[in-house]
Amino acid sequence: MKPKVSIILPVFNGEKTVERCLKSLIGQTYRNTEIIAVDDGSMDRSLEILKKFQKVRIISSKHKGKSHARNLGLKFANGQFVFFGESDAYYSNNFVSACVDTVLNNPKVGSVAGRLLVWNKEKFLPKCKEVEREYAAATRKPKAGWFYLRRLVGKGFDERLDFGEDIELADRVRKQGFTVEWCKKARWYHYEPELLSAEFDRNLLFGRNILELVAKNRKLGLIELLKSFYYPLLTLTMILTFLNPVFSIIFLLLFSVFLVRFIKFFFISTKLGYHSLHILFLPVIWIIRSYARFLGIIFSVI
Repeated sequence: MKPKVSIILPVFNGEKTVERCLKSLIGQTYRNTEIIAVDDGSMDRSLEILKKFQKVRIISSKHKGKSHARNLGLKFANGQFVFFGESDAYYSNNFVSACVDTVLNNPKVGSVAGRLLVWNKEKFLPKCKEVEREYAAATRKPKAGWFYLRRLVGKGFDERLDFGEDIELADRVRKQGFTVEWCKKARWYHYEPELLSAEFDRNLLFGRNILELVAKNRKLGLIELLKSFYYPLLTLTMILTFLNPVFSIIFLLLFSVFLVRFIKFFFISTKLGYHSLHILFLPVIWIIRSYARFLGIIFSVI
């Protein structure tokens, strides 16, 4: 008999997307699953929609955040594998099957990241995000996965982290001697913010959590910290160059890092078939993201 997969779905005010999400999870070709939906104190029609699905076990909680909701669902999970779903996404019908095969075919794999695409890709900003994600899948290992061997996750996510909790959990899996791998057959489609202000707010929250991430995992946290300071530092050295030419050396070094990164990004993304307009706009998103995280770090210490 195929191993059981526990699908845990935290839901908070997801009335616009959760129905399609659940239909995609119930429609998986891999049949030995259980679906545990945790309503995280929703104030919209989410709970009413969840109750339409008889195959879904529903757990209600006061609003304490995604990590708490996932960990609460984990307490009721009976599967050998656990898959943490997102209520603002839907999944290809082979998603679970492909992830199970990826783990069973390689005993060193402890977690799997599917191919993350965009639900609302007819909008400009979400389409830009898809370009970035496809580039990441083509050039590096995944930072985190959502499909895990149950025995590796312990009690689950660190509830002190509002952001970066998935990266922290994946790092704990790696420290146990397992890898996190892509499975490009397992496709999922995430509903992305359509405004730059939403992207800013999201990364402001991440910035507020970076120092907590440093305390939890020094190497991982410091990498995110340095990335958050990059564009503010680039701007500062550019301004200081006008006051003292010595700073031009630092500015040119920092700018060359950006230039090399962007040239590589442009050519690979073009080869993947994406429009140059979406590619050229991405540095704007990188700058906004960096400044938002930088401000989040500042706010977290004052």
